[in-house]
Amino acid sequence: MPSVEISNFLNEEHMIINSLVIILVTASAVSLLFQRLRLAVIPAYIVAGVISGPFGFSFVESAPAIDGIAHLAIVLLLFSIGMELHLSSLKSSFLKLFFASFNSIFISLILIWPLCSLYGLNNIQSFTIAMALCLSSTAVVLRILSLKREMTTSHGHLSLAILVTQDLAALAMIALIPVLSSSSQINGVSKTSDFIPLVKDTILMIIGMTFLVIIARRIIPFIVRESLKDQSGELSILTGVAISLLMAYLSQMLGFSLEMGAFIAGFVLTSSPFRFELSSRINILRDLFMAIFFTTLGMKLNLNVVTNHLPTILIGTLALLFIKTISISLSSFISGITARLSLRVGLNLSQAGEFSLILLTQSLAYKIIDETTSSIIISIVILSLILTPTIIHYSRAISLKMNPTLLAPWFKKPWRGERQENKKEENEIFKVIIAGFGPLGKHLATNLSKSGVSYVVVELNPKTVKREREKNRSIVFGDISSSSLLSSLNIKSSIALALTFPDPKVSMIASSIAKSLSPDIYIIARSPTGRNKKALLESGVDKVVVDEDEAATKIFSSLSKIYSN
Repeated sequence: MPSVEISNFLNEEHMIINSLVIILVTASAVSLLFQRLRLAVIPAYIVAGVISGPFGFSFVESAPAIDGIAHLAIVLLLFSIGMELHLSSLKSSFLKLFFASFNSIFISLILIWPLCSLYGLNNIQSFTIAMALCLSSTAVVLRILSLKREMTTSHGHLSLAILVTQDLAALAMIALIPVLSSSSQINGVSKTSDFIPLVKDTILMIIGMTFLVIIARRIIPFIVRESLKDQSGELSILTGVAISLLMAYLSQMLGFSLEMGAFIAGFVLTSSPFRFELSSRINILRDLFMAIFFTTLGMKLNLNVVTNHLPTILIGTLALLFIKTISISLSSFISGITARLSLRVGLNLSQAGEFSLILLTQSLAYKIIDETTSSIIISIVILSLILTPTIIHYSRAISLKMNPTLLAPWFKKPWRGERQENKKEENEIFKVIIAGFGPLGKHLATNLSKSGVSYVVVELNPKTVKREREKNRSIVFGDISSSSLLSSLNIKSSIALALTFPDPKVSMIASSIAKSLSPDIYIIARSPTGRNKKALLESGVDKVVVDEDEAATKIFSSLSKIYSN
């Protein structure tokens, strides 16, 4: 028996490795083709899944273990999004964002429900499908906004608020599926005896999550700070992934989703000076898992169903995109958001999402809908996801046609976050980025402060960062050669980058990345000797200060004074 179990384990492990190899190779090949055609990369992953999946060439028949790896992508995505969120921009408008989010779910549900009935579905089936389709894709939308560096914009904040509210609503919807499948509920008879335990469970869930957040706020920043003392990066990556997974697991134990726990884990690090570096270190791992996630999503698309029901799927997809754009735009507008921003967010969130697939799978398991109906709706969901990058790309141009000041008549001023759209917060604009806080970096920071020039210091010594943060100095922990770190610091808004450390190789890498992100930024770098001056200039540095030359100049100046006397 043991030998049989070992053999089964090895066969399963072999299947997982084969599936991963096929998924990654296919995704890479299709992505390269899409890149040459100047098409978005997310649809490329989905197409790769269609090709390699059981309904394509059947390179991968079934990969339940791969689904688990793919789900890890969403956990890491929500963890990193949580770290990028600025609480100050949401705190003052919480109620307005909440009503906009709740209204968007309600209006979408009311509009989609009767439309499903037109296809011969009963009320329970129509309501279940409407619940699934009123949810948008947290993974796809936030991934695209993150790539476009738009998470800190007003439409990024509003999109996030609606998506988080939808994810919370999805938990209630999933819990409702067994109730909808029961004969008592179908016949319209409600069981009040089931209501009281449900309320008690909900209250306990909220209390448990509150305690979890309080504990996490005290413990997680300390753990992250300690892990980042390891300069190699392995420990911080391991710690970041472990924290996000642990919080996701605890959240699920409390009855919430895995994604919610990961989001909270990132959110408690919002004010930490170490969040930039941690985010940059786990981004590569997250992006790899995201590619697997979108590829496995494409594997669920049944081409036979698409072929047999193509008109229904196309009409359903267009109807879904139109209805959700209208419902989300309308709900935002009546909640005090301008017409232009409302339309842009409506377009961004017009698709169905990953929770839609979970609800449809649950509905099929409880026999609320049949397999054909499930396959048709899943095809609509995936097709809407394929179109999402293109819709988001053109959403700005389309929304610009709307009046930027048009508000619902019962509001006098637009949402505060919208009024600050073109006014970055003070702590988000740094005219000068200083890399390194040695004697030279400290001297430069002091002089900039006296001159009233805003700056931020990037330092790799966690003790220095902690000490200077206690003095209210603008300083973050991180590697200046990290593109995600420089992007997080809004390098496009900066005028200059000062590389004050005596390492020409790192300076070359940092200057090359900085110039690719902000071609007009002025970069000044330090070099111990003149041997690296030419290479530094070629890498993008505008001015090189050579320690030997400066020392020689000062020595000559001192000697000249002696001789003159």
